[in-house]
Amino acid sequence: MAVLPALDVVFDFEMPVVIVGAGACGLVAALAAHDAGQEVMILERDSNPTGSTSLSAGLIPAPCTRLQKKAGIDDSPELFAQDLVDKTHGHTSYEMALVAAKTAGPMIDWLMDTHKVELELVTGFTYPGHSRLRMHGPKSRTGADFEQSLLAAVSNAGIDLVTDASVEDLYVDDTGRVAGVRFRRP
Repeated sequence: MAVLPALDVVFDFEMPVVIVGAGACGLVAALAAHDAGQEVMILERDSNPTGSTSLSAGLIPAPCTRLQKKAGIDDSPELFAQDLVDKTHGHTSYEMALVAAKTAGPMIDWLMDTHKVELELVTGFTYPGHSRLRMHGPKSRTGADFEQSLLAAVSNAGIDLVTDASVEDLYVDDTGRVAGVRFRRP
């Protein structure tokens, strides 16, 4: 993907938020931008969004969710952040891990409460590197089901998802801010 200057480029249309990729990260980002009042479009390279999310177990670690609280699990963002730092043998900064840890739990609750994504707390084992039960995922423990739940939430929110759209170029302004994209469709 080339990064090109946006100077003097005329775009065919404008969209405030463009998400590249319809995996879990892209779909959650699209839902968050939509909930913040933005008009959003998702561009997905494949005709049927699957990717690495569908190949995974669809599990998300998160502390302090309502599911953890209901199960009586004592956890904290600080403990989760330390587990992340320890799991990466110090290659992750504690401050960055703490940001992720503080937002993961509220994100799980938001997906379940606002967007009706069905998740449950995995209680059969403590995931390697975690000191508490904090893995959340679909009942089937498949990323394909998690992906389908997120796609349903995006559809229910009325967010445009354009498939078979391969993003070829990013256009940036003189500050490096992305000002546009060029994508190709068959």
